[in-house]
Amino acid sequence: MKTYWEITYERGTATVSVWGMNTTFELRGGLTLVTHTANVGELPVLAQNRADQEASLDGIREDLQKKFAKLRDLAIRVPGVVDGMITEDDDLHELLDRVYASDTTDSEAALLRRSRLVVELWQAFDALLTAEVPMKPPMTLNYVDGDGLVSTEGAASFEGTLTSCLEGQRAEAAAIKDVSVAKSALRTRERKVDRDNKRWYKAWTKMYAEGTAEGDAARSQVPTEQGTLPAQALEILAATEQPVRMVQLAYDPDGGLHATTLELQWRLPGDVDFGHTIPVVRAGQTVGPFPANTLVIFRTRGSNSTPGVALSGTVGVLVN
Repeated sequence: MKTYWEITYERGTATVSVWGMNTTFELRGGLTLVTHTANVGELPVLAQNRADQEASLDGIREDLQKKFAKLRDLAIRVPGVVDGMITEDDDLHELLDRVYASDTTDSEAALLRRSRLVVELWQAFDALLTAEVPMKPPMTLNYVDGDGLVSTEGAASFEGTLTSCLEGQRAEAAAIKDVSVAKSALRTRERKVDRDNKRWYKAWTKMYAEGTAEGDAARSQVPTEQGTLPAQALEILAATEQPVRMVQLAYDPDGGLHATTLELQWRLPGDVDFGHTIPVVRAGQTVGPFPANTLVIFRTRGSNSTPGVALSGTVGVLVN
């Protein structure tokens, strides 16, 4: 199924081909064969840039999910290890109580707050170990990631993971903006090419009647009857965990073109397919609650009277 820009690009390339029969033909506003050829040629370039930006965002999100999974695992385990190794009257209990009072279930922001306290706790506990006689080595824990790779983590590497998560959030926000800019650039250029295609066809067929080589070429080679255009996917720009195991979703404001029905779908662990469906709220929506400690995979589904459906890329959120 051709996308909206591919339909316009196909008509544009046919327009350029026929226009070559009279290269001096010009429309008001400085629209010439040269300028239109350049504008048409930009469409696949801008489409590729959009795809590249979307792929970059996907990569950043995947990497960030892995980092947060590591942070959450250690932020939960470290306090328990320290609690089991200190005495009842140890001064670290005050800091430990602050860690236990924090939460990792509400949101990424809550996990980051707890992790800062865990860094402080881990460093303080290491200081106690190195002050003992004989001196003991700093505490380390093994971490097994989703691919089964084992790493040895200490206070410094845990703090590094915390910093990396903060940097990853900033990178994700910048990538979301880049995707939006790339989509807007493609949409803006496509609209101009579409308007100019139609302006040229109207002017050209008025100048060249049926029976002329130029007129017949335009009428036979330039596609004009598009009917209902296929629905375009509505991409999910952001899916953010909220309190009480809810998830907030934001959508691409330029997405979902030509769709008369838009649905938000999600899949839970164990589901064969995306069996949970509700209508999309274009301005954004909050859904849930979901089961604790669950990876929820979201996508949107768009359709209209044309065959087929338009599915967005998937976005996963680990709900705690």
